[in-house]
Amino acid sequence: MPRRSRSTAAESVSFIEEEPNNNSDNEDDSKEFFTQTQFTFSQQPADRSQNVDLARDSENKKLEDLNPTTRNKIVTDLSRMLLFKALGMKDPIDRTKVCAEASGEVKGVSKSALNEADKRLKDVFGFGVKRVNSKMEENLPARFKNRLYLINEVVDDDEGTHSLNLHSAHQESMTERGLLMVVLSFAFCKGTSAVRSGQMKGAGKKTRWITEHHLYSLLHRVDENIPSEPPSAEGRKKSRTSGGGRHSLGGGGADGGVSETPDIDGLLEKFVSQDYLL
Repeated sequence: MPRRSRSTAAESVSFIEEEPNNNSDNEDDSKEFFTQTQFTFSQQPADRSQNVDLARDSENKKLEDLNPTTRNKIVTDLSRMLLFKALGMKDPIDRTKVCAEASGEVKGVSKSALNEADKRLKDVFGFGVKRVNSKMEENLPARFKNRLYLINEVVDDDEGTHSLNLHSAHQESMTERGLLMVVLSFAFCKGTSAVRSGQMKGAGKKTRWITEHHLYSLLHRVDENIPSEPPSAEGRKKSRTSGGGRHSLGGGGADGGVSETPDIDGLLEKFVSQDYLL
């Protein structure tokens, strides 16, 4: 699924911090002069390990030798599945399942069909089909070895116009992405990358993690309408069945308040189901 707008070159966002300049020759000591220091945060493009595996020549020939109608149907169905799961359902994409479903009774052409679907999506929509980075994969559960994602590879301008148009289309989407960025920031700045032990989720894996209690406590400091503690098991069950958490989006009065606070419980579970979080 599209995670972010990505350029073939590293994108950067600059933040300016003003620092006092103590070397000023101005005689007026009551005034302070500042120099500017620029800090740049870069977004690296996908590395080669994220490219889908190329099919062997024999498999490419097998796909090419198929009836043109059958071949086009397989590639078209696979392309549609990738798009539908990424943009519509926003579900994780299991490579084996989507390739098997698209191929049907035709065997031995899954990699070749995926290569063709990748080319088609890139040419038509600017999306690239990618897998998990090999270095990250080592510290992720086994299911991620079979994951595929659509990455938006359209080159953006310096003002980020494409990203703004893409992510600012719907208020609900903006809210979700904003919350996700806050959660990831807390995990990065307040979490730990130590190897988890015992029976804890993610045990034996060196992934960046933060406890639920710590995360909810930090989110509560950002918005006092967010509960300071995670939901109980019964609370999670109610949230799943009723479709609303302890505080949900709704109303949206001019004064803000609870009506402007998103359903944190539901959105965190949604981020986990979409592979943003483990």
